[in-house]
Amino acid sequence: MFPGGAIPYTLIITAPTAITYSIITDSWRPIVNPALWGVYLGIVTTVIPYRLFAMGVSRVRASTASVIATVEPVLAALWGFLLFGQVPTALTLIAYALIIAASIIVSFEGGLNGVL
Repeated sequence: MFPGGAIPYTLIITAPTAITYSIITDSWRPIVNPALWGVYLGIVTTVIPYRLFAMGVSRVRASTASVIATVEPVLAALWGFLLFGQVPTALTLIAYALIIAASIIVSFEGGLNGVL
C-alpha cells in the first residue's frame, strides 16, 4: 500500500505537528532531550530494523523468514537476561522451548513429515 510501510508517513505527519505545538506553547525546552531519545528510538529501533527485515525477506524464502521472525521474542528475552538481568519464569522458559522446538521442526523442508 505505502512504499516502505506506514511508519515513515506517520513520522512525517506527527513530528512537524508535535514540533509546531511545542513552539506555539513555548514548551519545547523541557522536551528536547526526551524528543532526541524519541527520534533515536523511532529510527534506530523501529524504522531501521523493519526496513532491514523487509529487505531480508525479499532475499530468502518465506519459510526461512517466518522461522527467523518466530524466534525473535526468544532472542529478545535472551538479550534481556544477558544485558538487564531479567529472569524469565518457568512457564516463560517452557514457552520459549516450545517456540524453539517448533522453529526447528518447521525449518526442515518437509515439516513434521521430514522429521518423523
